[in-house]
Amino acid sequence: MPLKKTLILSTVLLFLASSAAFAAEKKSLSYWIKNTGSKIQSVSKKPKKDTATAGVKGDPEKAADELYWKEGKQVVKDEEIKSLENAVDLVNKGQNDEAVKALEAFLKDYPKSALKADAEEGLKILKAQRP
Repeated sequence: MPLKKTLILSTVLLFLASSAAFAAEKKSLSYWIKNTGSKIQSVSKKPKKDTATAGVKGDPEKAADELYWKEGKQVVKDEEIKSLENAVDLVNKGQNDEAVKALEAFLKDYPKSALKADAEEGLKILKAQRP
């Protein structure tokens, strides 16, 4: 019976330790760089110019710019992407003070950007690592 309790207790402790390690890794600078880099790549891909023609008899014709496939997808400007990429590059080069300035400038220049949360997270991590 004590062996069973010991086994259960050690399993629970192992689970808690691995959860804490994952949470710590998620707040690390390397995780932010990896996550933000992949997000920048997905956002910077140029959308395909899909076209479709459909109609319903008796329905008034709509202009091409009124048609849409998915609503709510926020467009990120190339300047925003370049600005955030610059900050990530500075972090990769070890120039964290310059990266902080670049992220602060990004947040000032693009306060409504879809990438704002990523910039804020990176800024928070960088400021926490300052001596």
